[in-house]
Amino acid sequence: MCIRDRCDLISKIERAHSDKITALVARKGSVVSAGEDKKIAVRSRNAEHILYEVTSKCIPYAIDIMGDCLVVGDSKGEITLYQNKREVASWISHCRPRALAAMDNFIVMVDESNSILIWDYNQRKAVAAAKIGENKKWECSCICYNERTEELAIGSCGGEVYVKDFGNVMRNKKILHDTDVTIQCMKYSSSGFTLAVGLRSNVIYIYTVPTYDLIKSFAGHSSPVLSLDWTKDDTFIRSLGENGELLYWDIQCTCLLYT
Repeated sequence: MCIRDRCDLISKIERAHSDKITALVARKGSVVSAGEDKKIAVRSRNAEHILYEVTSKCIPYAIDIMGDCLVVGDSKGEITLYQNKREVASWISHCRPRALAAMDNFIVMVDESNSILIWDYNQRKAVAAAKIGENKKWECSCICYNERTEELAIGSCGGEVYVKDFGNVMRNKKILHDTDVTIQCMKYSSSGFTLAVGLRSNVIYIYTVPTYDLIKSFAGHSSPVLSLDWTKDDTFIRSLGENGELLYWDIQCTCLLYT
């Protein structure tokens, strides 16, 4: 596992897990990783020190951070919340999660049955559910949340992005279909005015919000785009390819800065 600050490698952990890493997220000054060894490790920002570690009942496939809680979705479809190494809540969804997004008091999950579920932490129950589709091309691949507009964007294996209002997940507010290639990852900018979409075809699409017009595309990766991140001022994107290639993009001039 490698930790970088912009282009500089600040830490490299040779054996972060005893088995394959299944999920990784960096939030609020910490780095969280999960593996097929069922371990979830919360590390300091440079990943050199393990702050704490928990063991999941099953293999964790999706993780996020909600306030001071760690949210874990495992291979049996159970969502578990940990606070200070202690399990504080859990729910069963019966299907393995493909992706989840945590926000204040709510957890949104898309699973292998192509369903979207919203869990209310305070009420300890699901408060909304919707089916994305039955066809294989509608298989959910990733999800992200826009705090400014309170919208959810759900990527699919068929290249569609479904935009939904958080308060009404039954209805598609917008469907983006500018490719037939699997959507690998998505990320709203810090301001919420832009959405970046990483494709299996090694390309990154940029959409303006709330109209969701495709305004730019970046081509430079030599492998599928695995993850995306924005700078706080929305001017640069950092993207990671499946082959470990790390690229930096200038949004204003639509150019590759450095690798």
